[in-house]
Amino acid sequence: MPEAHEIQSPYPGLRPFEPHEAAIFFGRERHVGRLLEILLRERFLAVIGPSGSGKSSLVRAGMLPALAAGFLGTGGAWRIAVMRPGDRPLRQLARALVAPGALGAELLVEDGPTANGNAGALPIEAELRRGSLGLVHLVEDARVRAAAGPPFDLLVLVDQFEELFRYAGQGAPQADESDAFVDLLLESRSVESARIHVVMAMRSDFLGHCVRFLELPEAINRAQYLTPRLTREQLASAIREPARVFGGDVEPELVNDVINAVSGDPDQLPILQHALARVWDAALDRNARAPMVSRSDLVARGGIDGALSRHADEVLRSLPSPLQPLVELLFRAVTEGGGDGEVRYVRRPRTLGQVAGATGHAWEEFVPVVEAFAREGVNFLSYVRPLDAGSTIDISHEALIRQWPRLLAWAADEVERATDYRRWRNRALERERGGELLAGADLARAREWLQGTASSWTPTAEWAARYASRAGSGAERDFERTVALIEESGARERAEQEAAEHAAAQVRKNERQRLEAEARAAEARAEAERQRAEAERQETRLAQKRIRDLERVIAQIPDKAKRQALAKKYLPDSIKRLSKRQDKKLAAMLKADDSGRARPRVPPRPGLKLWENGARLRVRFLGGTATQTAQVKQQAGEWTKYANMEFDFVKRRDAEIRVSFDAGLGSWAYMGTDALAIPDDQPTMNLGWIAENVLHELGHVLGLIHETNNPNADLPWNKPVVYRELQGPPNNWSRQQIDQLLFEKYKDLEYRPYDPESIMSYAHPSSWFTDGREVKGGKTLSESDKRFIAELYPRDRPPK
Repeated sequence: MPEAHEIQSPYPGLRPFEPHEAAIFFGRERHVGRLLEILLRERFLAVIGPSGSGKSSLVRAGMLPALAAGFLGTGGAWRIAVMRPGDRPLRQLARALVAPGALGAELLVEDGPTANGNAGALPIEAELRRGSLGLVHLVEDARVRAAAGPPFDLLVLVDQFEELFRYAGQGAPQADESDAFVDLLLESRSVESARIHVVMAMRSDFLGHCVRFLELPEAINRAQYLTPRLTREQLASAIREPARVFGGDVEPELVNDVINAVSGDPDQLPILQHALARVWDAALDRNARAPMVSRSDLVARGGIDGALSRHADEVLRSLPSPLQPLVELLFRAVTEGGGDGEVRYVRRPRTLGQVAGATGHAWEEFVPVVEAFAREGVNFLSYVRPLDAGSTIDISHEALIRQWPRLLAWAADEVERATDYRRWRNRALERERGGELLAGADLARAREWLQGTASSWTPTAEWAARYASRAGSGAERDFERTVALIEESGARERAEQEAAEHAAAQVRKNERQRLEAEARAAEARAEAERQRAEAERQETRLAQKRIRDLERVIAQIPDKAKRQALAKKYLPDSIKRLSKRQDKKLAAMLKADDSGRARPRVPPRPGLKLWENGARLRVRFLGGTATQTAQVKQQAGEWTKYANMEFDFVKRRDAEIRVSFDAGLGSWAYMGTDALAIPDDQPTMNLGWIAENVLHELGHVLGLIHETNNPNADLPWNKPVVYRELQGPPNNWSRQQIDQLLFEKYKDLEYRPYDPESIMSYAHPSSWFTDGREVKGGKTLSESDKRFIAELYPRDRPPK
């Protein structure tokens, strides 16, 4: 047995009882006897129980001291090797064998390493790896070297046996040696002459995992001890008797309160011991000679439920500010989420060097943090001295994770970080097999994960190695592949955004060019109208002068009857009212009544420039490819499905509609019957972007206006923005032109309800409207388009 240590307090706190604390270990006397009975019969013992049931304390402070006292009756001394398997169970067993109180005196050569077991255990580990009888051979060698001393039995205590399954599930490189380790233990205890006994302590929720080992389930079935919960009487003994050993006591009311508080809690024993350790210190400060623990002491420290959490927060706040962020990093590193289905948070021991590598800090920075949380009276962390990069840091009990909300939140967040990493890592592997890049919400979440958090954490290859699906360089490659996937996905998203912005800019440019072309066309029409009106005034003046000259000539004829006859013949009212050109034009139209030319009509809605219902509009192409002209013919048919109109595609010079295809002039068309005023050698319609605007411009030909000019639209224009963009290059329009083309044109027109889906609606950016709407415009005839054109050009029967 290891040498004895002085007992500092009646209550050890969160950590398990140690063998030297048997004097303050109460309430388990009957349980210890049962353990010895099974161990004597089977030379194997499986102590099973849920977390917080006191398995480790029962074995360490109950069974081990009983063995040392000779209660098992084997007739020899006992050598004890205590270990936890971790990720290298054979190495941990070797270290336990050369530790003081085990076989170190016999197995370590005199001029070899000291008994700290780290270097001296290497040849012992090599011997254990030789086969399933490796431990038997080592014990036989030790007995030969100890022949002068008393005979001994060896007990191997494997505490936290479930670590075999946890590390194996995490893909540790040494995980496959767990089979050899279990075979070694079972074979050793089966050799009766070797006098080797094996005790394992394991959480009950891992019991089903034991079926992966061939002979272990049967061994457990014969030698299992399910750790019972303490009765009220046993709990009372565990609460009061340690205090009495130290000359103190606990108030009966507090004993009852504590028992009631912990009876339904799975962590009853660790939180009980921690709370009692806290209130004992208070009672000792009050009366060192006869401490009496009272209810007020417990209330002052947060009660049973809050004592542990409050104590952990106090330790955290006691550290200097620069060290406090390291607390979170350290506890994240030694905690993890496990279990199937519902997440279960468990401790995960790691060396201080591993903690440093995963967090990007030097291991020396964590030393004061570990010491603060591991010092006697706190016992939240444990480690094997001396404290250096190779020291394994562990949480004393998982009750700390469940009872300290701050740590529970850190653990939950760490699980979320790890889950995200595994998701992106799997997507990266799929990508190499031809899978898709990340996009949308997935990409946003992945980029957020890669950028880290406000606590200055960012994922690194060292951190990701903890969650690796494979060991060594493969883990690093997985992380690099994951980062590359996120960066490549982000680059593609940026490229798509830039392309979309470029396309939107091109649409805006096209719209500006279209509006500019319309403005130029409007100015040209206005100028032509002005010149026509001026020419008409000149002709009218000449006609009036001819009339006055003729009147003067007639007035000189003396015969009144002759004057009247000449005036009736040569001065009719029409001559007095019409200019020479108007008179000729009227005569020509009357003469051409039967020529088939489309004529204007009085529209059903005042202000529209509509053709005569049922007219056949003649269309002549002024150039264009076969594909372009075919598309115009096809699109024209879309309108005539609903309008009582026909389009005849002819080569006659006097066609009402003349279509050019000049890409430099944009897309435009004269409104309805305005086309009749355009000379026969000039286009009435231009299609610069034929694929986009054919249907739209044909709508103008039939007399439809832009939906942005629809007086019923009542659009919330952001006029300062519109003025600023259109007054600058390339448009350089005046404020008056913008008002005329966008805001005031057709303001008194009687028109249909506003239709943003209409083919007559062009796209406008959201910045042009005060409510941020985006006018996308139609690509095909909307239902409103179909009804409205049928109303303007009605058939006797509605179209099929």
